[in-house]
Formats: sequence, C-alpha cells, structure tokens
Amino acid sequence: MTQPTPSRATTGSTWTQVPTLAQAVSDWIAEEILNLRIQPGKRQTEAEVANALGVSRQPVREAMRVLA
Repeated sequence: MTQPTPSRATTGSTWTQVPTLAQAVSDWIAEEILNLRIQPGKRQTEAEVANALGVSRQPVREAMRVLA
C-alpha cells in the first residue's frame, strides 16, 4: 500500500504516492531475481535480505508475503 503525501506543484497542491518500505523491498527483491543476482527458487532468509538492505525484518516479511 502507498501512503499519500502532500506535494506542491506550480499549478497548486497535489497528492503523490510514496512507496512503503515493504514495497521498496519487494521491488528490490523482484529486480534482483529478474537480473539473476538472486537465483529464482533460491531460498533467502528474512535476515539475509534485511542485512543486505539495512532494514528490519518486518518490511522484508511483508515483501516476501506479497511476492509469494
């Protein structure tokens, strides 16, 4: 899910979508798989991904749930 944040434009005030940390982690994992830096089907632990990205395990857990 994305959360709206205010953004000022020259024509007035608009709302833009900012990705959540879980979405950013999900995008990173998907890109790593597509670029074969993580082999498809290879087991990755939450801790390994969290350490690689410098984030806690919760957004990694959410991302893996979305990608499963």
